[in-house]
Amino acid sequence: MKRLFLLIALSFLVAGSCAKETLKLCGVEWPPFTYVENNNIVTGLSHDIIKEAFRRLDVSVVIDSIPWPRCEFYVKHGKYDAILDNSLIGDRLIKGQYPATKYTLAVYVRDDFDQTKFSWESLVGKTVGFVRGYDYTERIKNYRGWDKELSSTDEQLLIKLKVKRYDYVVLDTYGAPLLAERLNIKIRKLEPEIDSTNLYLSFNKQHTAILKAYDEIIRQMIDDGTMDKLYLQYLPHNYSDILKK
Repeated sequence: MKRLFLLIALSFLVAGSCAKETLKLCGVEWPPFTYVENNNIVTGLSHDIIKEAFRRLDVSVVIDSIPWPRCEFYVKHGKYDAILDNSLIGDRLIKGQYPATKYTLAVYVRDDFDQTKFSWESLVGKTVGFVRGYDYTERIKNYRGWDKELSSTDEQLLIKLKVKRYDYVVLDTYGAPLLAERLNIKIRKLEPEIDSTNLYLSFNKQHTAILKAYDEIIRQMIDDGTMDKLYLQYLPHNYSDILKK
C-alpha cells in the first residue's frame, strides 16, 4: 500500500511537470535493444520497455538517434532529458535502482582466425578495434596492453575487421552476432567473455522526480512479469535470468 501511494504521488508530480512538453530521450542503434528509422529509435527491447513504462505514467516521450558522445553531452547539459542504455554515471547523470539490461563484452575475431581463447596476455601489443565514445567498463578502459584503434560506428568496426585492418574487436555479445549477420561478415567470439556491467536509462540530474517514478514503474514491470515477457520477444533469455548472470 505504501508503494501504491508513492507511485500515485510521483505520477501526479511527473504528469504535472511534463504536462506542457514531451520528454526527449536519445540513444544509438543497438540491436536488439534499439532499431532506428529516419534518426528516430522506433522499436527494440529498450524502446519497448521505455514506451510501456511511460505509458503507465501517462507521459509522452520521443527517442532520437544521435551519435553517442553528443547524446551523452546533450543529456548532461539539459538539451535532452535521458540517455538509453548507459553505464557511465557522473556528476550530471543519475540512475535508478533497476537496470535495463546487462552489457556483456567480448573479443571477436574473423571466423577463419586461428585463435579460439581470450586472455589478456594474448592481446599484448595487438591492435584491437573499439568504437569512439562508447562507455566501456573500467577494466577494459584501463588496460594498457593492447593498441586501440577507434571507429565511428559498430558497422565500421566490423568492416575493418573483415578487411584485416586488425584481427580483434571488442563488441557486446547481444548486438555483435546480429550486426555481423546483417553485414554478411562471419565472426567468432573468443571465450571467455571479458567483462560486463549494468545499463540504465540515465537522466539529467534535474529530473529526480521523473527518475523515481520511472524506477518504481520498472520495479512494477519486473514484479508483474512484463519485463520477462518483453525480453522473450527479442532474446532467448528473460530479464530475470540475464540480470542474475
